[in-house]
Amino acid sequence: MAATENIWVVEHDPEIAAVLQSALQAMGYTVQVVPDSGSALSKTAQGTPSLAIVDLHLPGLSGKDLLAAWRAQNIQSPVIAVARQGEQEDIIQAFRLGAADYLAWPVREAEVVSAAERVLGQQSARRERDALLQEVQRANQGLRQQVRDLQAITALGKAVVSTVDQRDLLEKIVEGAVFVSRANIGWFLLYNARQKNLILAAQHGLPKTLLRNLHRPWDDGISRQVFKRGKPRHLAGKQLASVGALAGLGKSVIAMPVRIKKDVAGVLVAVRKSRQPFSTHEQAMLSAVADYASIALVNLRMMHVLQERAQRLEHMAESVRINEQIKAEILKNVSMILREPLTSALGYTEMLAEEQLGTLNVEQTQAVMVVRQKLQVTSKVAEHLTILSEQEKLVNEREATLQSVVQQVLSRLQGVAQQREIGFVIGYHQRTDILHFNPAHLERVVEAMLVHALHFAPRGAQITISTLADEDKHTMLRIRSKATELTTRQVQRLVNVDTQGLLRNQTRFTGVSIGLSLAEQVAALYGAALSITDNDNKEIAFELKFAE
Repeated sequence: MAATENIWVVEHDPEIAAVLQSALQAMGYTVQVVPDSGSALSKTAQGTPSLAIVDLHLPGLSGKDLLAAWRAQNIQSPVIAVARQGEQEDIIQAFRLGAADYLAWPVREAEVVSAAERVLGQQSARRERDALLQEVQRANQGLRQQVRDLQAITALGKAVVSTVDQRDLLEKIVEGAVFVSRANIGWFLLYNARQKNLILAAQHGLPKTLLRNLHRPWDDGISRQVFKRGKPRHLAGKQLASVGALAGLGKSVIAMPVRIKKDVAGVLVAVRKSRQPFSTHEQAMLSAVADYASIALVNLRMMHVLQERAQRLEHMAESVRINEQIKAEILKNVSMILREPLTSALGYTEMLAEEQLGTLNVEQTQAVMVVRQKLQVTSKVAEHLTILSEQEKLVNEREATLQSVVQQVLSRLQGVAQQREIGFVIGYHQRTDILHFNPAHLERVVEAMLVHALHFAPRGAQITISTLADEDKHTMLRIRSKATELTTRQVQRLVNVDTQGLLRNQTRFTGVSIGLSLAEQVAALYGAALSITDNDNKEIAFELKFAE
């Protein structure tokens, strides 16, 4: 230790200086004699000593003045003051000016060496303590930063499992990446499998001039390579010169691939404005954020699948509810239609059996009894009859062609129309649209429209059926029929789709169909709209407009 220590002896008395120098050099210290305070002040401009031994009674600027000047210049070299025996006031004043120890002249060489080693030892211990303190402070700072990083990662983990909005979640991931990597700017590019490009899905700190690229395809000059290779890439300093898109954003860049199993689903990028490269710890933290991004994307995909499944189940439940309503209403219509003719037929058979219409022989009586028995069974069956076997078919079908459905319904109603001398004028537009509609349900809706049109049309009338596209290019079915015998109240109810019991009050053809109000509900299930208009009570128009 002594060989590295440089000691100044600031002393004007050659005899005292020689004693001090000799004692210290004997111990291996490097000793320089400085004759006065002015020389000492000049010499400190070139460097400071490890220890200074200063006579308090120097001529000119005293030793106390030198201590005050060094203190003003914030020179940290320790000082041993040299005073005469009995100069206690001067020694106390020297301590106030920063002296570490003192020697009372005359002294022995052993006392000089002991004082120098004691002060230098204290100085060395102080330096070691300061170095340890700085090391502890750096360690504590690193630990505090690691705690903050872990808190950020924990918060990010909670966001991953609680946030269902993709945009909000990706923004939190980018903010977390910027924080744990000590970056200034960050963004996340999400792979679009359909368009086969990378979309800027979220960002933090991008300049306003680049925000127009948000949610659009964007090539930042590095992410495409990371996506293809599936490996992280770190560029700093001159390496960024060849990446034009990044050169103006920062001087240190790192890009991390985000994987879902073996496939790369996106790229997480962090940019630092300084040239300082990303440390191993920062890269590890950024990799952890990329793992969270992967988990988030998987969760979002699963959530999307579950939502779609829930929507399908909800639609199926609504479809089942509609089917049950259709069944109930048709069964009610069937029961109403069959009850009157069956009652009449049973009445006639009773009259025949009781010979109210004439005498019957044995064979005729037996035949009447058989007919009566069959009619009674049929009457009971009519109360439970269902014609809904077709509703059990095509339950999962979601596509129908409007023209083919109209033809199916017309084939069932053609006989009734001919009996009443009602004709159909049909016009289809050239488009043959595939509609997202259960064919059985669509038949019921079209059938309800045509049954009501037939019911109110006078004998010999014509019903116009046409398919067309409106101004918004939506496919439409329009059925127009004259309805001169309707009252104003009946027309109003028809226009408001308030048709419950409206057909039952008439004696003409009722048909076996659902009501228009239920037909309206069925149409709404598939996004279609059923409406009815009248033209001064002379013409009724039924219109069915389909969704895109």
